[in-house]
Amino acid sequence: MAIDVGFPRPALLGPEEGVADRVMVRTSGFFAFVREPIQVPVSPTESVDSGAILMTLDPETDASSNVGVADFNENKMRMRNTIQLAFHGLRDLAVSGDYDRALLNPPRGVMVTDARINPDYSGWEAQSCLDFLPGSMWSGAGGG
Repeated sequence: MAIDVGFPRPALLGPEEGVADRVMVRTSGFFAFVREPIQVPVSPTESVDSGAILMTLDPETDASSNVGVADFNENKMRMRNTIQLAFHGLRDLAVSGDYDRALLNPPRGVMVTDARINPDYSGWEAQSCLDFLPGSMWSGAGGG
């Protein structure tokens, strides 16, 4: 996923160079839209087609769950966010009535994103990995 937003280098004082090389950052707002469907597990042996997926920050977690580090010497950033997902496949589950109703609650997960910051700080390219939260119906379905 490529995100085209500005990411200016902060001018924070560091111990030697006058500019911090690594900066801790916090995500205060986030959403992503994924067009390509994936297979979402609903049991150890079954899955459903997700359709398009919308991801947002999980409103049930505190700000300490959404943090990361930008390393400007390496032009890299790693973020950890707790998110909720919504997708058309949830509607299909509701209509079918074949699954535990608890699966219809928005799935929650932890998304770890590794990004390469553009040299001019105009944006970054990122790759993310999502794990459903342990103990949730979704992780018990094989997604954890």
